[in-house]
Amino acid sequence: METTTTPRSQMSVAFRYAIICALITIIYFIILWLLKLESNKAAGWVSYLILIAVMFIGIKDYRDKDNGGFIQYGKALSTGVLIAFFTGIFYAVFIFIFVSFIDPQFIQNILDTARQSMVEKGTASDEQIEMAMKYTKMFTTPPMIALFSILGYAFMGLIISLIESAILKKDNPQMPQA
Repeated sequence: METTTTPRSQMSVAFRYAIICALITIIYFIILWLLKLESNKAAGWVSYLILIAVMFIGIKDYRDKDNGGFIQYGKALSTGVLIAFFTGIFYAVFIFIFVSFIDPQFIQNILDTARQSMVEKGTASDEQIEMAMKYTKMFTTPPMIALFSILGYAFMGLIISLIESAILKKDNPQMPQA
Protein backbone atom coordinates (compact mmCIF):
# COMPACT_ATOMS: atom_id res chain seq x y z
CA MET A 1 0.00 0.00 0.00
CA GLU A 2 1.31 3.44 -0.95
CA THR A 3 1.51 6.10 1.72
CA THR A 4 1.08 9.71 0.82
CA THR A 5 2.12 12.61 2.94
CA THR A 6 0.44 15.94 2.99
CA PRO A 7 2.76 18.73 1.89
CA ARG A 8 3.80 21.06 4.68
CA SER A 9 2.76 24.67 4.50
CA GLN A 10 5.28 27.33 3.61
CA MET A 11 4.76 28.86 7.05
CA SER A 12 5.46 25.61 8.91
CA VAL A 13 8.65 25.01 6.91
CA ALA A 14 9.82 28.59 7.53
CA PHE A 15 9.01 28.32 11.23
CA ARG A 16 10.89 25.02 11.56
CA TYR A 17 14.02 26.32 9.87
CA ALA A 18 13.84 29.59 11.80
CA ILE A 19 13.91 27.65 15.05
CA ILE A 20 16.94 25.70 13.82
CA CYS A 21 18.70 28.88 12.68
CA ALA A 22 17.92 30.76 15.88
CA LEU A 23 19.17 27.90 18.06
CA ILE A 24 22.43 27.62 16.14
CA THR A 25 22.90 31.40 16.19
CA ILE A 26 22.13 31.65 19.91
CA ILE A 27 24.53 28.83 20.75
CA TYR A 28 27.18 30.52 18.62
CA PHE A 29 26.56 33.87 20.36
CA ILE A 30 26.84 32.25 23.79
CA ILE A 31 30.15 30.62 22.80
CA LEU A 32 31.46 34.00 21.60
CA TRP A 33 30.24 35.65 24.81
CA LEU A 34 31.92 33.02 26.99
CA LEU A 35 35.16 33.49 25.04
CA LYS A 36 34.78 37.30 25.29
CA LEU A 37 34.66 37.56 21.47
CA GLU A 38 31.13 38.90 21.10
CA SER A 39 32.37 42.26 19.81
CA ASN A 40 34.73 40.68 17.26
CA LYS A 41 33.39 41.80 13.86
CA ALA A 42 34.93 38.89 11.95
CA ALA A 43 33.33 36.38 14.32
CA GLY A 44 30.03 38.20 13.88
CA TRP A 45 30.02 37.47 10.16
CA VAL A 46 29.70 33.77 10.95
CA SER A 47 26.13 34.51 12.07
CA TYR A 48 25.37 35.61 8.51
CA LEU A 49 26.91 32.42 7.15
CA ILE A 50 24.63 30.44 9.47
CA LEU A 51 21.61 32.37 8.18
CA ILE A 52 22.69 31.89 4.54
CA ALA A 53 23.15 28.14 5.01
CA VAL A 54 19.92 27.51 6.92
CA MET A 55 17.85 29.61 4.51
CA PHE A 56 19.32 27.74 1.53
CA ILE A 57 18.62 24.36 3.11
CA GLY A 58 15.11 25.43 4.14
CA ILE A 59 14.13 26.74 0.70
CA LYS A 60 15.60 23.66 -1.00
CA ASP A 61 13.81 21.35 1.44
CA TYR A 62 10.50 23.09 0.78
CA ARG A 63 11.06 22.89 -2.99
CA ASP A 64 12.08 19.25 -3.03
CA LYS A 65 9.80 17.71 -0.40
CA ASP A 66 6.64 19.80 -0.62
CA ASN A 67 6.51 21.09 -4.18
CA GLY A 68 7.59 18.10 -6.23
CA GLY A 69 11.04 19.54 -6.90
CA PHE A 70 9.69 22.81 -8.29
CA ILE A 71 9.41 26.30 -6.84
CA GLN A 72 8.73 29.67 -8.39
CA TYR A 73 11.06 32.56 -7.67
CA GLY A 74 8.48 34.46 -5.59
CA LYS A 75 7.64 31.44 -3.44
CA ALA A 76 11.33 30.75 -2.82
CA LEU A 77 11.87 34.42 -1.98
CA SER A 78 8.99 34.56 0.49
CA THR A 79 10.08 31.30 2.11
CA GLY A 80 13.57 32.66 2.71
CA VAL A 81 12.30 35.98 4.04
CA LEU A 82 9.94 34.18 6.41
CA ILE A 83 12.78 32.00 7.71
CA ALA A 84 14.89 35.11 8.36
CA PHE A 85 12.00 37.07 9.90
CA PHE A 86 11.06 34.30 12.32
CA THR A 87 14.74 33.79 13.15
CA GLY A 88 14.91 37.49 13.96
CA ILE A 89 11.93 37.23 16.29
CA PHE A 90 13.38 34.23 18.15
CA TYR A 91 16.79 35.87 18.37
CA ALA A 92 15.22 39.16 19.55
CA VAL A 93 13.50 37.37 22.41
CA PHE A 94 16.80 35.77 23.37
CA ILE A 95 18.83 38.98 23.12
CA PHE A 96 16.21 40.91 25.11
CA ILE A 97 16.42 38.34 27.92
CA PHE A 98 20.20 38.23 27.63
CA VAL A 99 20.81 41.99 27.91
CA SER A 100 18.06 42.47 30.49
CA PHE A 101 18.81 39.62 32.89
CA ILE A 102 21.83 37.48 31.99
CA ASP A 103 24.41 40.19 31.25
CA PRO A 104 23.07 43.68 31.92
CA GLN A 105 26.67 44.93 31.64
CA PHE A 106 26.60 43.95 27.94
CA ILE A 107 25.02 47.27 26.94
CA GLN A 108 27.55 49.25 28.95
CA ASN A 109 30.32 47.32 27.19
CA ILE A 110 28.83 48.35 23.83
CA LEU A 111 28.73 51.98 24.97
CA ASP A 112 32.30 51.86 26.29
CA THR A 113 33.53 50.33 23.02
CA ALA A 114 31.71 53.00 20.99
CA ARG A 115 33.19 55.82 23.08
CA GLN A 116 36.68 54.32 22.90
CA SER A 117 36.41 53.97 19.13
CA MET A 118 35.41 57.62 18.73
CA VAL A 119 38.22 58.80 21.00
CA GLU A 120 40.81 56.68 19.17
CA LYS A 121 39.77 58.08 15.79
CA GLY A 122 40.41 61.57 17.15
CA THR A 123 38.17 63.21 14.55
CA ALA A 124 35.43 64.31 16.94
CA SER A 125 35.47 66.88 19.71
CA ASP A 126 34.42 66.01 23.25
CA GLU A 127 31.04 67.68 22.62
CA GLN A 128 30.50 65.65 19.45
CA ILE A 129 31.43 62.45 21.28
CA GLU A 130 28.96 63.26 24.08
CA MET A 131 26.21 63.98 21.53
CA ALA A 132 26.96 60.73 19.70
CA MET A 133 26.94 58.81 22.97
CA LYS A 134 23.56 60.31 23.86
CA TYR A 135 22.07 58.90 20.67
CA THR A 136 23.92 55.61 21.03
CA LYS A 137 22.40 55.19 24.52
CA MET A 138 18.91 55.80 23.08
CA PHE A 139 19.36 52.96 20.61
CA THR A 140 21.04 50.45 22.94
CA THR A 141 18.18 49.66 25.28
CA PRO A 142 16.97 46.04 25.44
CA PRO A 143 13.76 46.77 23.46
CA MET A 144 15.67 48.69 20.77
CA ILE A 145 18.31 45.99 20.44
CA ALA A 146 15.53 43.41 20.07
CA LEU A 147 13.72 45.54 17.47
CA PHE A 148 16.90 46.07 15.46
CA SER A 149 17.54 42.31 15.60
CA ILE A 150 14.18 41.63 13.96
CA LEU A 151 14.64 44.37 11.36
CA GLY A 152 18.22 43.34 10.68
CA TYR A 153 17.36 39.69 10.17
CA ALA A 154 14.41 40.57 7.94
CA PHE A 155 16.53 42.92 5.80
CA MET A 156 19.47 40.53 5.51
CA GLY A 157 17.01 37.72 4.83
CA LEU A 158 15.56 39.68 1.94
CA ILE A 159 18.98 40.33 0.42
CA ILE A 160 20.10 36.73 0.88
CA SER A 161 16.77 35.39 -0.35
CA LEU A 162 16.93 37.45 -3.55
CA ILE A 163 20.13 35.60 -4.45
CA GLU A 164 19.23 32.15 -3.13
CA SER A 165 15.83 32.20 -4.81
CA ALA A 166 17.47 32.83 -8.19
CA ILE A 167 19.71 29.82 -7.58
CA LEU A 168 16.99 27.50 -6.24
CA LYS A 169 14.02 28.41 -8.42
CA LYS A 170 12.87 25.64 -10.68
CA ASP A 171 9.72 26.22 -12.68
CA ASN A 172 7.38 23.33 -13.36
CA PRO A 173 7.29 22.88 -17.14
CA GLN A 174 3.70 21.53 -16.92
CA MET A 175 2.39 24.67 -15.22
CA PRO A 176 1.38 27.64 -17.38
CA GLN A 177 3.72 30.59 -16.91
CA ALA A 178 2.15 33.87 -15.87
